[in-house]
Amino acid sequence: MEKSDNPSDHLVNPANPLFLHPGENPALVLVTPLLADNNYQQWKHDMIVALETKNKEKFVLGTLAYPPSTDPLHDAWKRCNKMVMSWLTRSMTPSIKQSVMWMDTAADIWCDLLECFSHGDKLRIANLQEELQNCKQGDSTVSQYYTRLKILWKELTMYRTLQ
Repeated sequence: MEKSDNPSDHLVNPANPLFLHPGENPALVLVTPLLADNNYQQWKHDMIVALETKNKEKFVLGTLAYPPSTDPLHDAWKRCNKMVMSWLTRSMTPSIKQSVMWMDTAADIWCDLLECFSHGDKLRIANLQEELQNCKQGDSTVSQYYTRLKILWKELTMYRTLQ
């Protein structure tokens, strides 16, 4: 964990990952549409972007160590972890939320979702390849056709990068 000379740095420094802005609360829905059975990759991308804007991505990536109970930052870490857990679960459909609601850390939830949803990647890659192969301009403008192809290529590239 990043140390500061000021023990209350997390209370006032927005660059500190333990900082919570007074406007942040556990009822926030950071990402829409909610995580469902068919939108994991897009949801994951959007959630990382949202967490990065709040300097909280380290909680889901597991790169911010859980301090021992004797550490003065222990309670601040727990509070932030619970906040991130709430943001994650509020951005999921109820059935997916049920599968992760008893986990202890935001990183546990993140890893579980990755394990659960990454198995569908090969099928999605095959579907994207088929969509690209069958994509025709038809009545679309060149701009619309190009945009559709670009979206398919970017998504396919993203899935291939994850393998």
